Amino acid sequence: MNLMDIAIALPLFFSARMAERDKVNIMLSGQGADEIFAGYQRYERKVREDGYQGLQDALSRDVMNLSCGLERDRKICMTHYIDVRFPYLDLHVLDFSMKIPADFKIHLRETSYIRKHLLRH
Repeated sequence: MNLMDIAIALPLFFSARMAERDKVNIMLSGQGADEIFAGYQRYERKVREDGYQGLQDALSRDVMNLSCGLERDRKICMTHYIDVRFPYLDLHVLDFSMKIPADFKIHLRETSYIRKHLLRH
């Protein structure tokens, strides 16, 4: 486990522990939103360097590599008898959102980019 995994895992661990204490048995996760809607800063660089087609390719690749983080989150929640769900990764949501043009996901406003533009809008 690397530092990024730990930084993600700790809040989830404590949230799952609190949910268990409150007798909640299902939690929703926002995993996948950044990969689908271009939320990371590295996606801005991708647009500048490779254009929107390069961004779309990067988003598709990153969505395909999400499984490690999902497994980590499932294991953390399972230790507290919590079933974690990933609504952004529902096949219908994923199929629809990956068809949205990349320039709708990162919007250039004057001299800066707005990441996850559709979600913010």
